[in-house]
Amino acid sequence: MVYVNPHHHYPTTVSLRIVRRLELLRLANEYGFIIFEDDYDFDFHYNHRPLSPLASADEYRMVIYCVSFSKSFPQHFAWGIWLLPKM
Repeated sequence: MVYVNPHHHYPTTVSLRIVRRLELLRLANEYGFIIFEDDYDFDFHYNHRPLSPLASADEYRMVIYCVSFSKSFPQHFAWGIWLLPKM
Protein backbone atom coordinates (compact mmCIF):
# COMPACT_ATOMS: atom_id res chain seq x y z
CA MET A 1 0.00 0.00 0.00
CA VAL A 2 1.15 3.51 -0.86
CA TYR A 3 -0.16 6.52 1.09
CA VAL A 4 -0.39 9.80 -0.86
CA ASN A 5 -1.55 13.37 -0.27
CA PRO A 6 -1.79 14.52 -3.88
CA HIS A 7 -2.69 18.17 -3.33
CA HIS A 8 -0.52 19.51 -0.53
CA HIS A 9 2.12 17.09 0.64
CA TYR A 10 3.07 18.08 4.18
CA PRO A 11 5.54 19.74 4.91
CA THR A 12 6.62 20.60 1.34
CA THR A 13 3.14 21.74 0.09
CA VAL A 14 4.05 20.32 -3.33
CA SER A 15 1.22 18.92 -5.44
CA LEU A 16 1.61 15.65 -7.35
CA ARG A 17 1.59 16.51 -11.06
CA ILE A 18 -0.89 14.79 -13.40
CA VAL A 19 1.87 12.87 -15.20
CA ARG A 20 3.17 11.50 -11.89
CA ARG A 21 -0.38 10.57 -10.77
CA LEU A 22 -0.99 8.57 -13.93
CA GLU A 23 2.40 6.87 -13.58
CA LEU A 24 1.57 5.93 -9.98
CA LEU A 25 -1.73 4.41 -11.15
CA ARG A 26 0.07 2.44 -13.85
CA LEU A 27 2.62 1.13 -11.34
CA ALA A 28 -0.15 0.14 -8.91
CA ASN A 29 -1.78 -1.90 -11.65
CA GLU A 30 1.50 -3.43 -12.81
CA TYR A 31 2.74 -4.44 -9.33
CA GLY A 32 -0.64 -5.00 -7.67
CA PHE A 33 -0.47 -2.53 -4.79
CA ILE A 34 -3.25 -0.33 -3.42
CA ILE A 35 -3.01 3.47 -3.27
CA PHE A 36 -4.54 5.18 -0.24
CA GLU A 37 -5.34 8.75 -1.34
CA ASP A 38 -5.84 11.11 1.61
CA ASP A 39 -7.45 14.18 0.06
CA TYR A 40 -8.04 16.13 3.26
CA ASP A 41 -7.71 19.60 1.69
CA PHE A 42 -9.23 19.25 -1.78
CA ASP A 43 -11.58 22.21 -1.21
CA PHE A 44 -8.90 24.62 0.02
CA HIS A 45 -7.59 26.25 -3.16
CA TYR A 46 -7.60 30.01 -3.44
CA ASN A 47 -5.39 30.95 -6.38
CA HIS A 48 -6.28 28.21 -8.85
CA ARG A 49 -8.66 25.37 -9.53
CA PRO A 50 -7.70 22.11 -7.78
CA LEU A 51 -6.47 19.11 -9.74
CA SER A 52 -8.86 16.18 -9.92
CA PRO A 53 -8.33 13.46 -7.32
CA LEU A 54 -6.15 10.50 -8.24
CA ALA A 55 -9.19 8.27 -7.76
CA SER A 56 -11.03 10.04 -10.59
CA ALA A 57 -8.54 8.63 -13.12
CA ASP A 58 -8.37 5.17 -11.55
CA GLU A 59 -9.48 2.81 -14.31
CA TYR A 60 -7.73 -0.12 -12.58
CA ARG A 61 -9.67 0.24 -9.29
CA MET A 62 -6.51 0.42 -7.18
CA VAL A 63 -7.32 3.59 -5.16
CA ILE A 64 -8.95 3.95 -1.75
CA TYR A 65 -10.09 7.57 -1.60
CA CYS A 66 -10.40 9.28 1.78
CA VAL A 67 -11.91 12.73 2.37
CA SER A 68 -11.92 14.47 5.72
CA PHE A 69 -14.18 17.29 6.82
CA SER A 70 -12.01 18.17 9.83
CA LYS A 71 -10.94 21.49 8.27
CA SER A 72 -14.52 22.50 7.39
CA PHE A 73 -16.29 21.78 10.67
CA PRO A 74 -15.57 22.77 14.29
CA GLN A 75 -12.86 20.70 15.95
CA HIS A 76 -15.23 18.51 17.97
CA PHE A 77 -16.58 17.02 14.73
CA ALA A 78 -14.44 14.30 13.12
CA TRP A 79 -16.21 13.36 9.90
CA GLY A 80 -14.79 11.65 6.88
CA ILE A 81 -15.61 9.46 3.89
CA TRP A 82 -13.82 6.47 2.42
CA LEU A 83 -14.57 5.41 -1.15
CA LEU A 84 -13.38 1.90 -1.93
CA PRO A 85 -13.04 0.40 -5.40
CA LYS A 86 -15.68 -2.14 -6.31
CA MET A 87 -13.97 -5.52 -6.58
